[in-house]
Amino acid sequence: MENPKATRHNYEQDFHAKYFASGDFWSAGRTSNMSFTWRSILEAREVIKSGVRWKIGYGQRVRVWHHPWIPRPHTFMPITPCHPFLQNIQVSDLMCHSLFCWNSKLIDHIFYPEDARIIKSIPLGRSSTADSQIWHFDKRGTFSVKSAYHVALRCLRASSNSETEQTKVPHKVKIFAWRLCHDALPTTVNLCRCWCNVDPACSTCGYAREDVRHAVLDCHFARQSWAISNLPWAVISVWQKGSLEWMRLVRKNLDHSQCKYFLIVCWSLWRCRNQLVMEQLEIRPLDCISMASKFFSDYLNCVIVKSSSPASEDSWTTPRKDKIIRRLDLQEQNRG
Repeated sequence: MENPKATRHNYEQDFHAKYFASGDFWSAGRTSNMSFTWRSILEAREVIKSGVRWKIGYGQRVRVWHHPWIPRPHTFMPITPCHPFLQNIQVSDLMCHSLFCWNSKLIDHIFYPEDARIIKSIPLGRSSTADSQIWHFDKRGTFSVKSAYHVALRCLRASSNSETEQTKVPHKVKIFAWRLCHDALPTTVNLCRCWCNVDPACSTCGYAREDVRHAVLDCHFARQSWAISNLPWAVISVWQKGSLEWMRLVRKNLDHSQCKYFLIVCWSLWRCRNQLVMEQLEIRPLDCISMASKFFSDYLNCVIVKSSSPASEDSWTTPRKDKIIRRLDLQEQNRG
């Protein structure tokens, strides 16, 4: 049986030679022919970055404005702007080595009070040791998968909350968007994962497995609905990694008003799907978009205070029903 330590050492050597021979693990980038294992490691690296910082010993390996070393999540970096003449100084330059303490006057002169207070609270031992990297979220500084999982979960929640909280929509739409970000909708695929005895095929089209992406984007019903929604399909159709990344990309390429309508259309698609499953009520794409447009208009009328200068964020309008019908007619002509 192989020695696990030897096997790990071989992997480390292979990765170093292939992916960061001229650099280090933290600066290694993606390549076109990288392996699945290395791609997975790079994904995990972002989580590790959010919890790893330097423990100060001599201070000679740590650059003040380039390395994470201040014990303050989540960047572990100074908030004080870097002066051009100080950009390459090391943490050791902030110490009085003969007295085994920090140079308080220098630190107070360079840093904001909040940074200075935290820096001066970092203990310096009389028997200096080498600088070392530690895991901040463990008392002993030891990395564990369990701790990293909790850090990743917090980052995901904060990120998904920002994606939904920054877009002002009705609460039920916001709750739906949060569940969409977390892949927490009861699609047939998710129900099968929970050991429910259901057919994983799409409840609407019956052709493909119904996951979140299929339900709100790939299903024939969803595609027809997006086509008449007056939203740019070139933006809507780009799905990357998961629903959270999809929503980020859409928000980046749509204005505020379009983002609101986008979430409401997603919610309307899911509602129509549920009406089919629960009530056997078949709804046309035209009715789905009409319902979303009316819901959006009613919401704007309730919450937006009209002024003499209309808000730029709500200059975009939902499609009128006659335009939707004309689009459907054009689609039918193209098919014919």
